[in-house]
Amino acid sequence: MQDGDLLFFSGKSIWSRIIKARSNSKFSHVGMMFWFNGEQWVIEALEGKGVRLVPRSIWKHWKGKTTAMTLTLTGSQREKMIRYALHHVGCEYASRRQFVRSFSLVWSKLANWLKLRADTDRSRFFCSELCLAAIRNAGLLIHKQPARTSPGELYRTLLDSGLVAGVD
Repeated sequence: MQDGDLLFFSGKSIWSRIIKARSNSKFSHVGMMFWFNGEQWVIEALEGKGVRLVPRSIWKHWKGKTTAMTLTLTGSQREKMIRYALHHVGCEYASRRQFVRSFSLVWSKLANWLKLRADTDRSRFFCSELCLAAIRNAGLLIHKQPARTSPGELYRTLLDSGLVAGVD
């Protein structure tokens, strides 16, 4: 794997099950891989932790299945993605208000009808929001709102985009 490639996670917790059911996907979480001092790390946004760096070896010990997605990107695009994500390390996870705005069936439809912004706080992130924002920061035109995109939707969107070199 290279910098900027994505790791999709299928968890078994109650929140993972809710996310997977709501998004009709097998994935509940996503992080971005990068190399530092010869070791693989993951940049992720996690409830209660915010945007953080985690050794990839930790991911291997979580309960659940991890799927790696290799993207067809230039070195410059990969660098822009990682720089964007690293710049946000320490930011908070998206608020409960953002979660309700983005993923509650009733409230998201009402908010869309009222034309309320999808992103309620641009300094806080969901896992998939962080990854998609980094991809868009690299100049790749993915026509999805980061704050409204679940891990499963990001996975399907990237598969359809032609940016995927492989999935493992």
